[in-house]
Amino acid sequence: MLAHYFPDRFGKAGAGPVNLAARSGRAAPGGRLMPFAAAVLRLYRSWTSRARDRRELARMSDRELRDISLTRSDVEFLVNQPFWKP
Repeated sequence: MLAHYFPDRFGKAGAGPVNLAARSGRAAPGGRLMPFAAAVLRLYRSWTSRARDRRELARMSDRELRDISLTRSDVEFLVNQPFWKP
């Protein structure tokens, strides 16, 4: 509807939406923000997953740890690592 009143700004009437950032030669404002936000979300998920895995290891019995070839000292070492360290 606006294209009918402002054809130079919104393209020809009935032509559909126009990407104004592409017309001006500039990048879209959110163009770099979305990949950054996705990377932050992936990082957060990996940190929470790592912390959860370490808590589960800490709760395991010595027999369960032997089944997966770990010792109590291996688990203590992992549990005492900061969540951001792999």
